[in-house]
Amino acid sequence: MQYTSNEMIKNMTIDSKIAKLPNIKNWVQPLTQILKHEAKIGHSLEEINTVFNCQKNMLPSTQNSLILQIESVSIGILLKNILKDLGSLLIHPKISIHNYSKIKFLYCDIAQIKQLVLYGIRYIASQNTQHRSIQLSISDTQLGYEFSKAKKENYIKKIKAVAIGITIENGMHVPESCYLGSVGNPTLHVPQNVDALLLRDIEQIVAAHYGYTNTTSSGKTQVHIIPINLKKIRTKMVEFYSSSNATVPLFETTDAIKQENELIAMLTKKTTIDPEIVKSVIMLIKQCYGQHKRKSGEPFYTHSVAVTQILLGMTKDHDAIIAALLHDMVEDKHLTLSQISVQVGTTVAYLVDKISTLDEQIKKLSQADHITKVQPSEVKDIRVIQVKLSSRLHNLRTVQYHTQSKQYKIAKETQQFYIPLAKRIGMSKVAEELTKYCEAILKSA
Repeated sequence: MQYTSNEMIKNMTIDSKIAKLPNIKNWVQPLTQILKHEAKIGHSLEEINTVFNCQKNMLPSTQNSLILQIESVSIGILLKNILKDLGSLLIHPKISIHNYSKIKFLYCDIAQIKQLVLYGIRYIASQNTQHRSIQLSISDTQLGYEFSKAKKENYIKKIKAVAIGITIENGMHVPESCYLGSVGNPTLHVPQNVDALLLRDIEQIVAAHYGYTNTTSSGKTQVHIIPINLKKIRTKMVEFYSSSNATVPLFETTDAIKQENELIAMLTKKTTIDPEIVKSVIMLIKQCYGQHKRKSGEPFYTHSVAVTQILLGMTKDHDAIIAALLHDMVEDKHLTLSQISVQVGTTVAYLVDKISTLDEQIKKLSQADHITKVQPSEVKDIRVIQVKLSSRLHNLRTVQYHTQSKQYKIAKETQQFYIPLAKRIGMSKVAEELTKYCEAILKSA
């Protein structure tokens, strides 16, 4: 079925887009005043922090503390109710709703899922500068949950789910076959602006439903994955994570901690970045990787620290530094771009997205029959290339822990793509070091 709501939402603007946000009803008015003040004087972060710190205890921030009313609802009726509620949104272009799902009913918090969709539409509308039609789609997919205590190694339990896609890009959103569901308690972060406020509340709702959410770096597409039966999955998750205390022990070594301290010292000496931000990001990476080790036996997060150390020889840009620390987080399915955006800003999320895109592009070209060199013009932000070069350089410095065939593959890929990239952006010393490692590997092969 398909609905359009042209007349229902005509002659409207987006001036009051935080008017109906749940979880913040006790501080919407002061925050609105702050944001209006920000538009006049150009700064209000300190005021937002003050309001946030005074009121944050009122906000349900975790899966366990967010009280949900789980009920059964027909997807068709849910969509009709969402369409009806769109009349309260201040949005210009028409909204088309497409239901491709074979699922008839959802067991969820109906009010929260409605708010999730309305927030998503509101956020996408705020990015819709060309006034394109907003497409809302419902499709079938799966959610996967990783159980570290299961008998099978890397066991992932898959359940049925629906994908809610919201986009102003050409073509309908086509969901992946499976997404890694959210478990544990999401951290509550101070929103830096109204858009971040919307993203934070979206993530709260999705996390409470043990789902998955992501917003592209362009802000033009969102996808939210919700299990079809929250009651069943919630019971299983509470039982499992209560028994395991939902705590992943950190894997740290004396050398790893020393490396962290060296990075903080380098950043303090060479940049003006807040070291506390860096420390918090490193802690986040540690928590994401848990007990995972590199081939060398070192904690997995040390790669991110080493990449950032190398990057400092190329740039002192703050966003690039944080992006270097987080550059593998999305690709490794530990964080989403929207989570990164809320926690450390949209610029860092943009860089991480482009780094992942460049990595995927190189992998595809490496596997092609006719190799085409990646052109720097395709990467508009030089910081993306700098982080990728730093990552590749560290991987080559520790390449001895891989098999000979893997080393050969890395060396050939480096010759074909990374060395030309380094030369084209003027990183001759980096190109020379990469060349030295590649020649040594290929000579011994």
